Amino acid sequence: MSGSDERSMGPAPDFRRATAQDLDAVHRLQVDAIRHGTGGEYDSAAVEAWAGAFNREGFAEKVERHEVWIAEVRSRMVGYVSFDPATFEIDSVYVAPEAAGAGIGRAMMEHILNVAREHRIENVWLDASRNAVPFYERLGFVTMEEVVRKPCGVSVRCTRMARLVR
Repeated sequence: MSGSDERSMGPAPDFRRATAQDLDAVHRLQVDAIRHGTGGEYDSAAVEAWAGAFNREGFAEKVERHEVWIAEVRSRMVGYVSFDPATFEIDSVYVAPEAAGAGIGRAMMEHILNVAREHRIENVWLDASRNAVPFYERLGFVTMEEVVRKPCGVSVRCTRMARLVR
């Protein structure tokens, strides 16, 4: 649900498939990205519910069934992105707060769109956090509808967006 704004391009990230051993590092990165990257768009209860909703038990299954990719710069994790080829959903896009604005989000999205092309998928969708909508619009996503996610029972308003994969 998150995204990143590109201000200056740092070193291009390398990508590798995630493994179950990445669980703790991915969990820390996602929680940090949610707590520091929502741009004040959500109240603290929503941010903490969203940060606390990471499914540790489901991560290994996600790695098995989805396309989960780790972005690294100089062998350090700076982001991760997850795509479900069965539903065409890009379900996770998180950039480490210290790497925000360095082009990592754009590089991850370009990578995952290439993965979708490899699966011969024609369009993808995602639920964007409110602060990330302009980022996804710059990448060619269009708004479909407003949706409410309920991590841990707390409402988090998001924007469902989609784009063609060409």
